[in-house]
Amino acid sequence: MRQDRGSRGTLIALEGPGTTERQFELVSNGRANTLDLVYWVDGSQNVVSFEDVDLSDSQWKNITLHIHGESANLYIGCNHIDGFILDEPFYEHLRSDRSKMYVAKGAIRENHFRGLLQNVRFIFDTSADDILRNKGCQLSKPDEMNTVSESTEMVDVSPAITTNIIGHKTDKVNDFCDHSCEEFGRMFQELQGLRVVVSNLIDGLQKVSEENEILRVMLETNKNISEKDMCWQDGRLFEDNEDWIVDSCTKCTCTCDLVSDVCYKVYGAQRCINTNPGFHCLPCPPRYKGTQPFGMGVEAAKKNKQVCEPENPCKDKTHSCHKSAECIYLGHFSEPMYKCDCKIGYAGDGIICGEDSDLDGWPNQNLVCGANATYHCIKDNCPNLPNSGQEDFDNDGQGDACDKDDDNDNIDDERDNCPLLYNPRQFDYDKDDVGDRCDNCPYEHNPAQIDTDNNGEGDACAVDIDGDEILNEQDNCPYVYNTDQKDTDLDGVGDQCDNCPLLHNPDQMDSDNDLVGDKCDNNQDIDEDGHQNNLDNCPYIPNANQADHDKDGKGDACDHDDDNDGIPDDRDNCRLVPNADQVDSDGDGRGDACKDDFDNDSIPDIFDVCPENNAISVTDFRKFQMVHLDPKGTTQIDPNWVVRHQGKELVQTANSDPGIAVGFDEFNAVDFSGTFYVNTDRDDDYAGFVFGYQSSGRFYVVMWKQITQTYWEDKPSRAYGYSGVSLKVVNSTTGTGENLRNALWHTGNTPGQVKGQLFFEDNCIVLKMIFVDNVVALQVYRNGSILRAKCKNRCRKLPIPTPWLVMDLDPKSLAWQISSSRESDGH
Repeated sequence: MRQDRGSRGTLIALEGPGTTERQFELVSNGRANTLDLVYWVDGSQNVVSFEDVDLSDSQWKNITLHIHGESANLYIGCNHIDGFILDEPFYEHLRSDRSKMYVAKGAIRENHFRGLLQNVRFIFDTSADDILRNKGCQLSKPDEMNTVSESTEMVDVSPAITTNIIGHKTDKVNDFCDHSCEEFGRMFQELQGLRVVVSNLIDGLQKVSEENEILRVMLETNKNISEKDMCWQDGRLFEDNEDWIVDSCTKCTCTCDLVSDVCYKVYGAQRCINTNPGFHCLPCPPRYKGTQPFGMGVEAAKKNKQVCEPENPCKDKTHSCHKSAECIYLGHFSEPMYKCDCKIGYAGDGIICGEDSDLDGWPNQNLVCGANATYHCIKDNCPNLPNSGQEDFDNDGQGDACDKDDDNDNIDDERDNCPLLYNPRQFDYDKDDVGDRCDNCPYEHNPAQIDTDNNGEGDACAVDIDGDEILNEQDNCPYVYNTDQKDTDLDGVGDQCDNCPLLHNPDQMDSDNDLVGDKCDNNQDIDEDGHQNNLDNCPYIPNANQADHDKDGKGDACDHDDDNDGIPDDRDNCRLVPNADQVDSDGDGRGDACKDDFDNDSIPDIFDVCPENNAISVTDFRKFQMVHLDPKGTTQIDPNWVVRHQGKELVQTANSDPGIAVGFDEFNAVDFSGTFYVNTDRDDDYAGFVFGYQSSGRFYVVMWKQITQTYWEDKPSRAYGYSGVSLKVVNSTTGTGENLRNALWHTGNTPGQVKGQLFFEDNCIVLKMIFVDNVVALQVYRNGSILRAKCKNRCRKLPIPTPWLVMDLDPKSLAWQISSSRESDGH
């Protein structure tokens, strides 16, 4: 046998009596480097794996599997590889009625053998020594050898494969020949080659005679050879474009050069091998599948070009994901090429999924996941309340989110001024509702407990808020670490925290909350990616994330060499990691320098939330920008955001004025999923999430309201809020204030402020969204079921999976509002 490198396939199998029942099969697994004997007894599957067999290396191997009694021994060539004791002699249970034997064919197409098989034989009542001796191994000569009593063709196979059944002894004895079939095969090939050489010599001699006659005529007429459209090759004369037979006396222009695209190329590298005669292509690169053509001549190469396609277990349905999990294709460069994520309403490792009532990623019951895969397989400590971090301060098995007294001081958390620290006496010297035992400034009123440098001392009482060893009074950036205190525009605000570092603006006014001061904010943004032209590292190409991996001032979106290694991006096998040598050991098209970590941020791609951006690797809202949508409002307090689970969970704890928390991470386009939960019945304001944020007057928002309600302030406009889920596009001419406040509350359109549409008047739904080319696609779940909706007109042509509810934002709905924004450009 000769097996393709790294492939896995069935060598031989016995199936029946049903079409899906297999009695045994022999599988060569190049990926695990094993030969597996799989057999079924009384419906129970048994597997015996011979390890380190080295069969899948594209080299010819002769294997012998000897089964005797309850022992199984494997020989490769003349070498004994390993032996096992079987649970029972399975061959005693084999049935021939209505059964079929298959050679090189697996139960499914992906398990077919890839390579060449020759001389598949079954030999009965013969010792292993006798079999090996007849293969030419150096053993003592046996006295007697079995005879061939029956030769039965079991399946339709290639002529290159011979399948024989060698049965019990008969009276007639035939000795095996002294030469193996492989030796005879080589002899026949050499004889055929000799016949071709002799034939070519005869043709060559005749052609030379004809050429000499032609040359004599040409010399007599004294005409230029070039005028006759002829050419010389190796001292012989040929007609223009004439074909000639290749032999030891002539050489030809290589087929691989003449048909440069006959074989699949990886980053332009030629993978065609010229042979004498003919050509052949190398196997498809690792994690690709396709043909491996070979042949002789240019015409054969043109007709039989290699096609290699990336393997996609998710598309081919060869993955191992649970029925309640989604197979996510990571790309053929990754190993593994896919990962399994449990669907909404389920949790687990993806191979095993169980119900997850509160949608926080933890199952209702313990799951039996694979070894070292316990994450998200342990029972949720608050199964009815989302708590993705599973925090449990007192280690009582009940999560803090649903534990009424986390610190066990007999004071409920709702009334406890230190809910995570035992303080039954509840002392609070500064009256900020934070107990002295947990107050980072016990003598300074600071209910927000902000601690910029995370040193345990709150900003309200710290003499050096940012921890840069410069006192606050002398620090030109008291909240930003800047030991150099550089201040280019001499406005008393350091460059590190100056929203106009080149223009004098000590007041740092930023009316639209886009982090660019009013003094230098011109809102001229030709590519409409949220970054004005003079601050955009690609002013003519939208790139909201402003990624610049080589730090040359030119964004990756408009930089033809993102890593500055001298290799253009379209030919660079590590676009974001310098590797001028372009070493690619496994030939899969991705360089060794970025193998399994494309952006070189030390986070493997399979765990990296942004594998092509080294600035973002995990979801983290521990730092965010607070935007007050009604800064002059005094009816209620400002929002109070609490961060949990290392920044993955954000909780708003106060009944407050309208406001949003915007993360500092920026994306070009992003598929973001999470759980949105309301855990109070005290009030009924709006709640939701913002995406595509460019400024406090330009963003998208999905909003939810439980009960229909009219806003109590009827000026400057009457606002009616209907219960349900709404999608709104904000393009405010006034920015933050009472106009935008009322427009956001109102369900529907408010000229010059907001356009919106109510999608569902429902209080128990799960929502997923895709935003592509001015089309918003929503996937909505209610009570575990997907609500289906049709997509009309041009939506049908978009790469949006079904079932999805799709709304085309045409001029009659929201198009004019989003025409200045690209696919989720912004925060």
